[in-house]
Amino acid sequence: MIKYIIWIAKLFIPVIWGYFTWMRPYARRPDKYPAALRMKKGQKIARRVLKILKVDVEIRQMPDFKDDEIYYIVSNHTSVLDLVVLLAYLPLPVSFLSKVENKKIPFVRTLMRVYKGLYLERDNLRQEIKVMQMTRDSLANKEISWLIFPEGTRNQDYHGPLLDYKAGAFKAPLATNTTIAPVVMWGNQMVLPLKTRARRYKVYVEFLPFITPSGTTLELANQVHELSNNAMNELRREYGTVQKINKYGRKIMTPALSENTEHSK
Repeated sequence: MIKYIIWIAKLFIPVIWGYFTWMRPYARRPDKYPAALRMKKGQKIARRVLKILKVDVEIRQMPDFKDDEIYYIVSNHTSVLDLVVLLAYLPLPVSFLSKVENKKIPFVRTLMRVYKGLYLERDNLRQEIKVMQMTRDSLANKEISWLIFPEGTRNQDYHGPLLDYKAGAFKAPLATNTTIAPVVMWGNQMVLPLKTRARRYKVYVEFLPFITPSGTTLELANQVHELSNNAMNELRREYGTVQKINKYGRKIMTPALSENTEHSK
């Protein structure tokens, strides 16, 4: 609990200051402010949050994003910090999709308006199709790049593979021939849990080569999933040898320790 109290105390002033000085005005009239400016403002506060949480982000193989092009960025999803990390370091303006439950969180709801994000209702196929059509139209009109987590929810299995990438998430880039930029993150899931402790938390962000969409949505989803899963396995192996964390965290990271803990209960 002390871990959370310290973070809240340190985050309160910069977050509240940002909320009232630019988030709310930008959220009311996002079109009044250029996308690049909105992204810059978000990056500043996202990096402040990561600094306070003692997160060291290592970016690997950052691609050459062209200023006059848009991209469809797809990432694995392990933590609520995933979006914070990507907003902090993506070198181009983006909008993104979020589950509709986040609409109830005032701070998140405001940021969604700032970035003109869209909400997805799980188990509502009609609404999901409508949102993906809006995303497709945005890509077709070259309005802005989009960030999506095609697993659809957080993968909380530290030792398992990535969850399946939903084929429907790839309809928009396939229909508009938008370049796909896969990215894989690892380490975010170790930062927020109450019982994990470390002096500093390492997070890897590795970009994979661009993919030109082709084939069916299912084939494309499987292609990106396989490449991302292979990269994730490598990051996970490396992470276990680099991150210094308390006993509870090591139990999470080490299968043998996790199994022994279960058997001893």
